[in-house]
Amino acid sequence: MKVIIDTYSTKYDSQVRTLISEAIKVLNLPTSPGHDKDLDTIDEIYIGRGRFFLALIKEKVIGVVGLQEIDAHMARLKRMYVLSTYQGRGIGQLLFNTLLKFAREQRYQEIILTTHTNLKIAQRFYEKNGFEATASQGDVKYYKLKLSK
Repeated sequence: MKVIIDTYSTKYDSQVRTLISEAIKVLNLPTSPGHDKDLDTIDEIYIGRGRFFLALIKEKVIGVVGLQEIDAHMARLKRMYVLSTYQGRGIGQLLFNTLLKFAREQRYQEIILTTHTNLKIAQRFYEKNGFEATASQGDVKYYKLKLSK
């Protein structure tokens, strides 16, 4: 199984939407109107100093992660999902490492993210990779990662 990490292209749009939709269902996450608005314009939102990365096996999207610019010093990690049948194989780590390398190249000083409080495995993943919890509000847990210079 050869996994390739590539940047988003519109030819993968339906696969990306299906993967995220399936992940949200499997994880039993709540959604709200407009929750997927960024998926309508991936190529506009995750541009410049942002990116949307895909994990691919033979043109099949098996994982995604996005980095969205907030300002000159800070970016937001968004949409980190790996198909359940491919979890536990290092694909999430590969996606994260690619995103982190890109964030450092862009000279960001900090990456922030939010995750659902029920996603304990995701929280452990982020903490293992140096993120620190900064707050909790309702079902949302906030994290930040300071990037070394």
